[in-house]
Amino acid sequence: MLLKHAPKETVDSFMRQPQLDPRRLMPAVTTPRSRSGTKSSSSAHTQLIRYLEHVILAQHNTDTAVHNTLVTLYATSPSSDESAFVRFLETAPADPQTGDPYYDLDYALRVSRAHKRVQACVVIYSKMALFESSVNLALEHDDLDLAKICADKPEDDDLLRKKLWLKIAKHVVGQKNDIKT
Repeated sequence: MLLKHAPKETVDSFMRQPQLDPRRLMPAVTTPRSRSGTKSSSSAHTQLIRYLEHVILAQHNTDTAVHNTLVTLYATSPSSDESAFVRFLETAPADPQTGDPYYDLDYALRVSRAHKRVQACVVIYSKMALFESSVNLALEHDDLDLAKICADKPEDDDLLRKKLWLKIAKHVVGQKNDIKT
């Protein structure tokens, strides 16, 4: 209830209490919105993202449930701008032993696909080392810059990089009839 009526103040209060367990707090603050799209629900959504970013980045929380909740909030955000979501996916803390992010990649891909977050899906495919899928999806949505970034990611596999760059070239020549790009 507090989050609905005073989202910024509530999250400010949460952030001043580092001993709060965000995992135990999440069920109370992430209940489904009754009137989605209202200004107060959008503000609450934004403030929850701010709180979980703080918990993950400043307090170094490694709980997968907390990370997955943030992924869900980003994917279901009323904003069509994916830049903050993509930035989080690319820079999220990773387990030092495995190198994998603390959020579940399969879950992140499912929720991103369900909410048509194309750029996020491309980044997740790359994190999963599914470079061909990431390039294909980027090209499918005519995001040539993103496709080029993904084509350069397999640094230790020159054959795969060449294949991906040929795919991009084929797309540019075939779809755009533009050899100069």
